[in-house]
Amino acid sequence: MEAIRAVLQGIFGDAQIGDVYVAIACEDEILLLRVVFDDTEDQFDARKATSRGCHMHPRLAKIGEQAFPIISYVSSEEMRRLKDAVGRSSERG
Repeated sequence: MEAIRAVLQGIFGDAQIGDVYVAIACEDEILLLRVVFDDTEDQFDARKATSRGCHMHPRLAKIGEQAFPIISYVSSEEMRRLKDAVGRSSERG
């Protein structure tokens, strides 16, 4: 996990990366990443993140991770709202 975080920080050096959630899918062929940025939503540039994300697979391969990364980006504020919404829906049962 720290190696993945280091790769992300190398790619997004100018952004404040908060949490990183990692899951493996499709018999270890797919690496699902949810990257939470501490920047506010209006500071997050999705086009910039997407173009930088294209550099992720070769850098992961260099550290021995062969799974193809599928990356989703979310701001810390948006992540809080998502967690609150999930909490409210689970309370309803």
